[in-house]
Amino acid sequence: MDADPAPPVRPSLAADDVEVRPKRARRSGEETRRIVLDAARQQIERAGAITLHVAGIARETGISQTLIYRHFGSRSHLIEETLLEMWRASVEEARAEAEALLARLGDLPAGSITAEQLAEVMLVPRAGSNPTVRQLRVQILAAAAELPDLRSRLAALQRELDDVTERMIVSGLAALGVQTPPVGVPMLRVLISALALGYAVDDLRGVDAIDDAEVRRFWTVLFRQLLDA
Repeated sequence: MDADPAPPVRPSLAADDVEVRPKRARRSGEETRRIVLDAARQQIERAGAITLHVAGIARETGISQTLIYRHFGSRSHLIEETLLEMWRASVEEARAEAEALLARLGDLPAGSITAEQLAEVMLVPRAGSNPTVRQLRVQILAAAAELPDLRSRLAALQRELDDVTERMIVSGLAALGVQTPPVGVPMLRVLISALALGYAVDDLRGVDAIDDAEVRRFWTVLFRQLLDA
């Protein structure tokens, strides 16, 4: 009986012929943080901060919970960092809106600015902040009530925006020729901030929410009062 044939001998590969698999580039710590923060932001936008869980972020990103905790310390800190970043983006948007107001005031002919023209200018922030963004701001403020460190860091960002808003108010009053307004600039700034929050609350009313025409009437009446003061 013939013996089994010997198995074929595979030719050895020369050093230059060896297949080398490329190593996957390791993420930097900043890249890992960025991926986690982006996933956390998307989850908060979908379902709110209260639903955020580290295990869900780990599943979504493929980054282990251990590594997430190493970068952020705790679930609360992850939420805090995410909300702070979202608020920073919101402030930058609001700052751009305020700067747009200042630019529009500068484009109006000096000495010929009317209350109606300024009312149109004041519609810029309302138009730029869509309902989704306004609701996110309310949610972030609500979370800040439970997270003192987040609250203090948000306050620092808000002060930057307040400075721009007050410059906008001063420019508007000067354009109107109002030397001594009956209401101080800080109070007018609070009024503008309160209206921004009010728009978010009013969004909940849906079809019954206040419209731009009513906002325009409000600002027109206010500026006329300032002109007559």
